[in-house]
Amino acid sequence: MALGERAPWGSLTDIEKVEAGAVGFALAQSPLEEFLGEVCESWNSTHPATVRPKTRGFMAWLGGNIQNPDYAPLLDWVREHAIDHQPLGPGDTFLGPITRRSLHSIYSASKEHGVHPKRLRKLLVQAGIVHRDTTGMSDSQVVFRVEAAHHLISAAAEEIIGEDARVYLGMTRVQWDQIRKAKLIDTLFPENDETRRAYSRAELDRFLESVRYEKGEGADLVSIARAVKIAVAGYVDVVTLLRDRRLDRVSIDSSRKGFAGILVDAHEVKRKVPRPTLAGLTSRQAAQRIGVAIDTVHALTGFGVLPSSVQQMYGGGRKARLISPTDVAAFLAEYIPLPELADRLNVSFWPRHACRIMEAEGVLPVFDRGMIRTIIYRRADVLPILALVP
Repeated sequence: MALGERAPWGSLTDIEKVEAGAVGFALAQSPLEEFLGEVCESWNSTHPATVRPKTRGFMAWLGGNIQNPDYAPLLDWVREHAIDHQPLGPGDTFLGPITRRSLHSIYSASKEHGVHPKRLRKLLVQAGIVHRDTTGMSDSQVVFRVEAAHHLISAAAEEIIGEDARVYLGMTRVQWDQIRKAKLIDTLFPENDETRRAYSRAELDRFLESVRYEKGEGADLVSIARAVKIAVAGYVDVVTLLRDRRLDRVSIDSSRKGFAGILVDAHEVKRKVPRPTLAGLTSRQAAQRIGVAIDTVHALTGFGVLPSSVQQMYGGGRKARLISPTDVAAFLAEYIPLPELADRLNVSFWPRHACRIMEAEGVLPVFDRGMIRTIIYRRADVLPILALVP
């Protein structure tokens, strides 16, 4: 068209050949794109070189001219088109070696990153990268853009599933449950009914590094579990102190893994754990006010004689049974325990004698001693007798 319909190629100069080629390329560009689209539709996802008869001859012709440098531009063009429309990547060969990747299939991504294809499919569907209507398609047929799923696949490749994360950190089930409820560790992906709870290995490592360190002198230190009992604190309280670097004495037992090997000063923990203002008295405090053993208070609250309520006391899920000071005062207004009665009768050195005096006057204890582990009388019954005491 540029030099005439019948211009012989051999008679053209190099410049004329370039000009003619440019014109021909411009004319063929649009039809070639359309043809490559048909070729792309005919490719099988499992192996892009396997095509239907319609384009098989074209692909065979290209494949037979790979070594011919004159075909290099066309080969490169078809190859780039294939890369943009098929899950090809470095390591694959299609009309020559593949040097980049635009698309992944579930199969290729699973193979490259070591993520189970079933797990990967669920995550991709959950993230909206892959449609739910692809459930009937094979892993090789479901394709997606690399950049759209790069972060998700990278995270999934290093994830640790539920119980394995607990073991990785060296926690008991109770400790792990408290840490999760306190949201000190976030899940890697949003949780739902289709995907399991997963955690980032890198995030778990960072969390462990923030609390597992050595500081100060290491004598007379105990495990976190032991410190929680001694300090009457919550597991989360101790972990928070460690994470914020507020403890001055921390050591590591290298023979134990993760949190199990962290050693702290229980008395320092007790001093530094914030104590909440409680809306009531603990059983121990109530026992001191009433003048009985703590076991007696436990029995009185257990049988409902002394009203109480269970409330959050410390962090990490620890709770305490609290008793209102008003209820303690009401209890003492109605009842009198044996130690107080013996003191009022001037026989505190011999409490059993107070029982004999009451028995002689026909006054019996209100509660079964075997149930509440002490002797308690009704105050109204003993007041007339106390009035006679000089």
